[in-house]
Amino acid sequence: LAPGARVALVSPAGPLRGEGDLVRAVDNARAFGWEPVVGTHALEREGYFAGRDDDRLADLNRALADDRIDGVWCVRGG
Repeated sequence: LAPGARVALVSPAGPLRGEGDLVRAVDNARAFGWEPVVGTHALEREGYFAGRDDDRLADLNRALADDRIDGVWCVRGG
């Protein structure tokens, strides 16, 4: 992706450890010259998942459907 690209940061699987992890993801995206767009539910946690299934799916679908988003970065694997 080129500098200036808008990149959605989503947590579709496992949860982040805390807000510091999200700050680091935002900083990493900016280091590439991208504009990070944080998913609404990026910091949520439900058991060993990053929030409820429908919330995680909503963040991912919103990013994929938005023509202004150039890429999707999963901030945590799972």
